[in-house]
Amino acid sequence: MARTSPPLNERQRSTLRLIGDGDDLSGDDRVGLRITARSLASRGLVTVRRTGGKWRATITEAGRDFLDQGGAQSGDTRRASEFGSPPRQQRRVLGEDAKSGPGLSARTHSAAPGARRQEALSLVERLVRDRRIVIADPDQSERGHWRKTVHYAKRYGLFPDGQFIGCTGTERGDLTIALVAGAHPNAARKRAAKLAPVPVPQRLDRLHPVVARLRDDAGKLAMSKPLRHRALLLLQALAAAAEGRGWQVRDRSGEAEPHYSGHRRQSEHREGWIWVEVEGYSYQVTIEQEFPQTLDAVKSQTLKIELPHTKSGSRCRWADRKTGTLEDRLPEVLDGLATRAAEDRERIAIEAQEAAERQRAREKAETDARSRALSQFNAETLYRQVAAFERARAISAYCDVLEQRIEATDAPESDRERAMAWLAWARAHAAEIDPFRTLPTMPEAPEFTPEDLKPFIAGSEAFGTEGMSITHSAARPQDLNMVWLHLLAQKPYFRR
Repeated sequence: MARTSPPLNERQRSTLRLIGDGDDLSGDDRVGLRITARSLASRGLVTVRRTGGKWRATITEAGRDFLDQGGAQSGDTRRASEFGSPPRQQRRVLGEDAKSGPGLSARTHSAAPGARRQEALSLVERLVRDRRIVIADPDQSERGHWRKTVHYAKRYGLFPDGQFIGCTGTERGDLTIALVAGAHPNAARKRAAKLAPVPVPQRLDRLHPVVARLRDDAGKLAMSKPLRHRALLLLQALAAAAEGRGWQVRDRSGEAEPHYSGHRRQSEHREGWIWVEVEGYSYQVTIEQEFPQTLDAVKSQTLKIELPHTKSGSRCRWADRKTGTLEDRLPEVLDGLATRAAEDRERIAIEAQEAAERQRAREKAETDARSRALSQFNAETLYRQVAAFERARAISAYCDVLEQRIEATDAPESDRERAMAWLAWARAHAAEIDPFRTLPTMPEAPEFTPEDLKPFIAGSEAFGTEGMSITHSAARPQDLNMVWLHLLAQKPYFRR
């Protein structure tokens, strides 16, 4: 028979809630609660660890589920392995029928199972719509509830891909929750920690030719001698590491040089740069003094490295900070270059695919336009033949009537002769314009020029045509048909 654990007492419950709110019990005033935390860890509700001499307590999924269920059910006598954590859902955005956010119930604890998940999903939906939520100076109860909702959304990955939830004012003042594009800084730091370090030389010997030319150029890297020496060492480390990866290092881009207007940027003489070519894509790596005009002794010794900005918002700037120097950031700089090359390669592939799709659409539009133009050409040929047939029939009917009048008239012989001459010419003309003098066949298709096809391309401005009025060709045959039907209605003799 399975052995059950005793229910949690009030001290254990309050400690679990405290850890669930983000308190890791690392403060000196939390020493008395650490024994309780170890008791909760034995049940699998929290995890405790000591890293670098600091105590850290973190709530587990089982502990979070315990709090989500209210912590008052009989299930609190079970071990943590019996707590079923909710499955990780695919990241999605709710429909319009979802709640606008947890604001209506923010001051009350979610006792019903699954209520916090619904509040987290509603929060994410609201963030996707508004991007930013500001709660004006909430009380501690409401502030804690919002923190728990944000934590739940983070833990189960309910936010959209390529974005993360940022939260400020969790302790005091206005609480701001925002949906931010990019990778979370913690994730970026964890990824950076796994990168291989880049060795930095101690002396300026055996320099890369590009770095050597930069060293000898007095118009570049205008700063103190020790700082300039360090900047050159950093560029040498980047150049060596880049060539170690098979990349090319140059002193200028292989692309067309920009036009020089005769004016230099104010800070250009303070900068030094190299161009790194990664898989055919060239990027400028710039290093300079971060605060060249400061009087602060510490700030005046800081350097920064910049890469070109990207549309994806990838990191493009690194500088000396208390958490790490530029020597520590060089792996991230190289990784930033590789990331840019991958993004550019993907962008070029997408642009090529879009260009191919536009070309296929253009060819299809031209084929359809040619078909419509040919159809209209055939229709107009037919209308001309039918009109000629109608005129020939009408002239023949006229000639029949004229011949009867000549036979019945008592006009002078000269008038009769002239009338007979006119009758003969009219019959000859009717025979000449009669389309059935030869067997009518499909007309030979003409060669259409691009200008001929323009009126038949629907939405032709999407294919780069300029100054063209778009006309759908189907309207023209319909207009001609209406004219033809109108003519038939006015000529009853043709119907017979």
